Amino acid sequence: MKLSAITNASYVSASKINNDKQNVVQNNTVALNTTKLPQYSYLPAKISFNGLMRMSAGSKPIDSSFFRDYDALIKTTETLKENFPNGAQILDYACSDGEEAISLYALLGDERDKFKITGVDLNEDAIELANNGIYSVFGNYLDTFLMPGAQKTQKEEELSKMFNGIMEPTEKPDEKLNTSPNFLMSIMQAKPEFQKEIFFKLNDDVKNNLEFKTGDIYKLNEENGDKKAGAIFFRNAFYHLLENFDGENIFKGDTHNAALNELGEDSFSEEEIQEMKMFIKKDDKTLEEKQKIADEIIDKVYEKLETGGVFVLGDALNDNIFIAPNDISDDDTIKFGDTKAYKARLKEFEDSLKVMQDANLYAKSTKIATNDLDYQIDYDAIMKTVKIAADAFKRQADVRILKKTPMHKALERDGRFKPVHYSKVKGLEDIEMPTVWVKVK
Repeated sequence: MKLSAITNASYVSASKINNDKQNVVQNNTVALNTTKLPQYSYLPAKISFNGLMRMSAGSKPIDSSFFRDYDALIKTTETLKENFPNGAQILDYACSDGEEAISLYALLGDERDKFKITGVDLNEDAIELANNGIYSVFGNYLDTFLMPGAQKTQKEEELSKMFNGIMEPTEKPDEKLNTSPNFLMSIMQAKPEFQKEIFFKLNDDVKNNLEFKTGDIYKLNEENGDKKAGAIFFRNAFYHLLENFDGENIFKGDTHNAALNELGEDSFSEEEIQEMKMFIKKDDKTLEEKQKIADEIIDKVYEKLETGGVFVLGDALNDNIFIAPNDISDDDTIKFGDTKAYKARLKEFEDSLKVMQDANLYAKSTKIATNDLDYQIDYDAIMKTVKIAADAFKRQADVRILKKTPMHKALERDGRFKPVHYSKVKGLEDIEMPTVWVKVK
């Protein structure tokens, strides 16, 4: 059994299957041998991270891109310049390799020299990359618009000018900046003129206002002694502290256990079974425990921020999606089955199954899948595995999502903060959550 047909059945591309089927129709034997019709290799859905994942030496993810959720960044810089005309300290926790801090610094425009940004991350490898100060952009990705010749919206044109105001082209570094298979897939799927990687470094005259070091948000009160901050970032990282994987799990359902139960462990190798169990993200903390952690961190943020200071959260799925316990009122929740994302994913399953059924009928009727070929497609087995994943996903329709996250509740307690910007949740874009907050008292 091909493991990825189970683990990633919800990400099957109907168009890919259809294109491959058409290739077979045009030239059955050659196409079948050369294109290797759908093997469903691992293509993770971009739902828990906005950026590519680079694995550090310690097998920890380094995830970032320039100007991700840039509307939130723009609102933050506007608020900072209005509330702190003389400048302020900015603390960027979970800063990864520094692309977020650089994006923020670029957006501060002509007033950037008044602000000092300190990027802090637990991952030593990420901080080493940040201090090296060399970055890349490439095709078919979130910040591809920064590449010369790329199509740009008016807003992206403005962002590119700000970016080029503090960055300059440089030579390819000795160490690869992107080592994930996702990076190679992104390059391969780009238009020919963007199937490349372009490298940049910070201008020397702006380096003094950017600092990167290892640290922990739990020790926020120790940063710069008693000095208050004008802004604190902790984007797309809360879920690590809360061990919250509801965002991912809500899309998967109980796919892995369903596969093992319906097909039996004999259908899989020991290696495949272990890998399937590895993909299951456990979420052992109760909502009360998650709330307690959020309260603790937000209290530290409150103490460290100046009045008028900004706290910025991320738009990632796991940071914003919390499954409601049974005792929570329906008025405080959103039913997953009512979301556009649920309906779109369900249609993907249906389309994929329909295309595979058509391909299966064609293969059988023309006897393409014969013993004479060195590659055979067991469409029946593939359809069965996809159907298992589809059924597991359908069972998620009645799952309820909290309208207010634990961070939201902690921030609004006693009227300490007010939201000034909402972002669409990545992967569930019809849900918006407050991501930029201002300390009001």
